[in-house]
Amino acid sequence: MTEEQCLALTALSALLRYPDEQLHNFVREDDTVHMLAELCPEAAVFAQALGATDIVTAQQAYVQAFDMDAGCSLHLAWHVYGDSPCLGRGLAALLELYSDAGFQPLPGETPDSLPLMLQFMAQAPAWAREILSGKFAPVAEKVAENTAKHDTIYTPLMRAVARCMVMGAASPENAISEEVQA
Repeated sequence: MTEEQCLALTALSALLRYPDEQLHNFVREDDTVHMLAELCPEAAVFAQALGATDIVTAQQAYVQAFDMDAGCSLHLAWHVYGDSPCLGRGLAALLELYSDAGFQPLPGETPDSLPLMLQFMAQAPAWAREILSGKFAPVAEKVAENTAKHDTIYTPLMRAVARCMVMGAASPENAISEEVQA
C-alpha cells in the first residue's frame, strides 16, 4: 500500500469520528481541504460542508447521520450479528485479528467501529486488510446506502469509505468516483 493510500484511509478514519473542536478546526484549514482534494475528492467535499457549520450543528449532523437509524450505525459487527451471542465472539475475533497484525486499539474503542477499522487498514499488512474487507465491505456498502437515504453531509464521505472497504488492499484513489457530487 502506498503512502498516499495510507493517508487516504487515515483521513477517512479521522473524518468519520464524532466531531469535536479539533476535527472542526482541522477541516476549516485551507491546507486540509487541498490535501483531501488530492487524496479523496469526496472527503474534501465533506470537509468543506463540515467546516461551513458550527460545532453544535456538526455534532447534530453526525447524530442524524449515524445514530437515528440503526441501519446507519458505524458499528459494523452489529449489522452482521445483531444482538445475538455471536456479536461478542465477532468482536473478540476482531480484537484477535488486530493483535495478530500488531495493532493495538485505544482503550474504550469497540473493535467494530468503522473509523477504527479504517485506521487499522491504513497500517495493517495486506492479509489482514483482505480479511477485514472480505467480512465488512458489504456492510460498509449497506451503511453508505442507508446514509444516502437521509442525504446528510456524511453521504459523500460514506460513499468513498464504502468503495475503499470494498477494494480492501487495493488503491483508495481508484475507489473514488470520477464525479463528486456537492
